[in-house]
Amino acid sequence: MEQNVLLIINPNSGDGEAKRWVYDMTAGLLSRFDFVTVYFSKCAGDIMRVVREKSASYDAVVCCGGDGTLNETISGLYLAGTSPMLGYIPTGTVNDFATSHKIPKGIKGAIEKIVAGTPVSYTHLTLPT
Repeated sequence: MEQNVLLIINPNSGDGEAKRWVYDMTAGLLSRFDFVTVYFSKCAGDIMRVVREKSASYDAVVCCGGDGTLNETISGLYLAGTSPMLGYIPTGTVNDFATSHKIPKGIKGAIEKIVAGTPVSYTHLTLPT
């Protein structure tokens, strides 16, 4: 069965390095998934909207940006009521979440972890209303 992933990139996160790594991120994800759709966020709230509207069509959603990007992605999944695999490529300035969860801060390392990692369920999480 084919596996599809939505790669959402915040092009303004950190120093904007994600824009220079699009090919490498896509190529890395293609080693695990059959199709990669790349989406560049346009403004605040855009990631949450796209994830809410589109996540049901994907087996995985990978977001690339800072803690705010991850927050919008998780909020979009919650609002959509979907539970695809979730990956995070930290490219923000601080990346508190990545630090506390031992996610590699380099793009290459994060992609390798997503591709080689074993999914862990996050459906038990609850967000405040």
